[in-house]
Amino acid sequence: MAILFLIFQGFFAVSFSQDSSGVKKCSIYPNTWLKCSYFRKQLLPDMPLATQVVIDKGIFVDDSLTLHFSEPDLDAVDFNGDSISQLDVFGVGFAFVNKRGNVIIMHTYDNGPDYFVDGLARFVSNGKIGFVDRELNVRIAAQFDAAFPFENGVSKVGFDCCLVSADNLVSADNLVSADKFGEHHYWECKTWQYINKSGAPVKANEKAKKH
Repeated sequence: MAILFLIFQGFFAVSFSQDSSGVKKCSIYPNTWLKCSYFRKQLLPDMPLATQVVIDKGIFVDDSLTLHFSEPDLDAVDFNGDSISQLDVFGVGFAFVNKRGNVIIMHTYDNGPDYFVDGLARFVSNGKIGFVDRELNVRIAAQFDAAFPFENGVSKVGFDCCLVSADNLVSADNLVSADKFGEHHYWECKTWQYINKSGAPVKANEKAKKH
């Protein structure tokens, strides 16, 4: 049985659903604002190199559930020579914003946004996982219940999954980090498969050739 939590604060709305396995999923709603923090670049010589700033209306969610960083603050974001910068979205998780103001909610890994491996990183949408590139272009749509980083052009993805605590395990093949389940948890999925960087399934013998 799913449990639904709703948080409303003015024009802000975020919901959390939790299933019987303990997996918590966050949903956002159209035409709402999300509170976030970002790293502000150095504006004066005597200022710190970067200062973390919190803004109540930092991200706008439009009708299509696309996220946009508030334009007045975009010029102040510290990109540190990169094409993207990290955001902390309150009640949701970590995100990246690019220089066009596009925002993508990222899969949380190691207490931060997912790393880019083979040029791709995992993002989340409606409880599913997909992959974006460093310009935040969606390369593989969010459709997986579990997904591992790409390695040599191949990723292991899962369907119909649940999270299992791995606090007492020394090691596990499917180990990933998560605050909800202590330091680590792992995915148990009814179906696993391998995909290439186009999202197409890869056969076992094709995967072996890439390693």
